[in-house]
Amino acid sequence: MLNRESWKDLPIPDYRAPLVFRGGHGATLGIHFFKKSSVKYTLRLRLDTPDGDFFFTDMVPGNDGKIVVLLHGLEGNSQRPYIMGMAQVAMGRGWGVAAMNFRSCDGQLNSRARFYHSGETGDLEVLLNHLTEKMGFNRVVLVGFSLGGNVLLKYLGEKGESLHPAIEFGMAISVPVDLSSSSDQIESLQNRLYLRRFLKSLKGKVRQKMEIHPDEIDWERGLRARTFREFDEFITAPLHGFEGAADYYRKSSSLFFLDRIAVPSVLLSAKNDSFLSNSCYPAVRDNSMLRTIFPKHGGHVGFPHWPVSKQTYPELILSYLLSLADDRDSTH
Repeated sequence: MLNRESWKDLPIPDYRAPLVFRGGHGATLGIHFFKKSSVKYTLRLRLDTPDGDFFFTDMVPGNDGKIVVLLHGLEGNSQRPYIMGMAQVAMGRGWGVAAMNFRSCDGQLNSRARFYHSGETGDLEVLLNHLTEKMGFNRVVLVGFSLGGNVLLKYLGEKGESLHPAIEFGMAISVPVDLSSSSDQIESLQNRLYLRRFLKSLKGKVRQKMEIHPDEIDWERGLRARTFREFDEFITAPLHGFEGAADYYRKSSSLFFLDRIAVPSVLLSAKNDSFLSNSCYPAVRDNSMLRTIFPKHGGHVGFPHWPVSKQTYPELILSYLLSLADDRDSTH
């Protein structure tokens, strides 16, 4: 377990981007196209939720009570290269892996009309309770990317001092901690291709939901959405009990929960991440448990080294922190 008293002074390696990956888009796309990671999950866990729905988590459980829980980004899943890269690091350090698939993200449509969203922490709680109470894991590390990073930081802040003692530290990468301004940011010209790709995927699910739950909401308004804010106004908010997009962003942004995080945590985001607004790089001065790392380069969920087959910067940090946690644990 990491030492909480010395956490704020713990040296963390710097990131130096290779010249070829100093552009934000190059780092973002390069890591997805060129980095190859392969993990063979040995267990698929189906968990039922209190509202009568379900989600799946892909696992390599290990056998010594240590588990790294991985949370993917928007429309991602347990098979994404950035998830499998972190899984390889964890397994290489002797930790088990639980790669959560948010509802509808594993190729199987969930039962309820609702999906998942950036502030949904209830399903993470279901998974963590199962891992600790049913499967006996007593050492847990949480890692989240982008949307999953926001879920992770919000969860840690919500729990505060009441967080389950098995959770040792958290790590969040490329996080839109301010959802409202990030929603505006992704509408910029440089992000139009990303926006179209995400909306196409989300609208595909909307069409499926329309057939099963035709009277739940006015689905057609969501299909006409041209921005995230419009999609969240017409789909995300009414499906998940928010008054509108503004209410959803205000209640779900992890920015407003950071000061309550009570376990060693890292927020890593690159300054040239085209998805993030200026407010996604907060100065957290009053919470010694949260370390912010904002290097100049890295892109969105990128941070490659050269050659690309080498570990990314987030993978290096995770490996480093797991080794420290195990070394300290072995001395007690």
